[in-house]
Amino acid sequence: MKGLGRVHRLEVLRETGSGYFLGGAPFEIDILLPGSDVDEHLEPTEEIDVFIHLDSEDRPVATTKRPYAQVGDFAALKVVGSTNVGAFLDWGLPKDLFLPFGEQRDTAERGDIVLVAIFVDLETERIAASAKLDRFVGPPPRDLRDGDPVQLVIGRKSPLGFECLVNDDFLGLIHSAQVTSPIKTGDSVNGWIAKIRPDGKIDLSLTAPKGGSHEQIGQQILGLLEAGDGKLDLGDRSDPKLIHERLGCSKKEFKRALGKLYKAGKVIPGPRETRIKR
Repeated sequence: MKGLGRVHRLEVLRETGSGYFLGGAPFEIDILLPGSDVDEHLEPTEEIDVFIHLDSEDRPVATTKRPYAQVGDFAALKVVGSTNVGAFLDWGLPKDLFLPFGEQRDTAERGDIVLVAIFVDLETERIAASAKLDRFVGPPPRDLRDGDPVQLVIGRKSPLGFECLVNDDFLGLIHSAQVTSPIKTGDSVNGWIAKIRPDGKIDLSLTAPKGGSHEQIGQQILGLLEAGDGKLDLGDRSDPKLIHERLGCSKKEFKRALGKLYKAGKVIPGPRETRIKR
């Protein structure tokens, strides 16, 4: 079904004893919103944002609850159960998300955290998860360069290192020798492109490159400031370990980059906090 597994704004069509029937694009059928999911009375023609999934009988149903991720997204989810045909993941809804055995890279066991893509299985027409991320990502962008800063989500550990989702867009690898501090599947961290191989595969680093790194660190700082509504909980007296965890650089490199931003009139540094200068 088109639109399954996503949030949509739909119109209230009518009220019934079991809840409300909703309609609107891209759906060609009326969809039930159970009354137990609604905190206040709804009127016909009123619009409401709902997530569309399948009930226990595989019928499309609406809910005001929100999963941790939607169809088309990537997410690190916890395994809460398994059978001989697959595993079940907690994705924030009462009905767990199915990770078929054929979509697993390693056998998923209860308690594991697995980085997955969420999709609609065209054969079963059900929402499912896949740990075979290479089917759901694209190639690295053509303008990517060695040393570029990137955002990483740590994926599965292999004999070579950790597979990572880069910028929610493509895959790369942090080799085991590059891991100098504990990381685990599901961690979101700052990283850098270490090397773009001739075959298109990407080597990653958790440490800023030496050459020209101050400008890159400065861009990272400005990015975090924008994401943090103009505030960053790092300053001149912050713990070096915290600085490395957040930016992947030494405290000396951080302070040098911060000093350049201050001289350029872009930030207001403090002992343990930095603010953007508007």
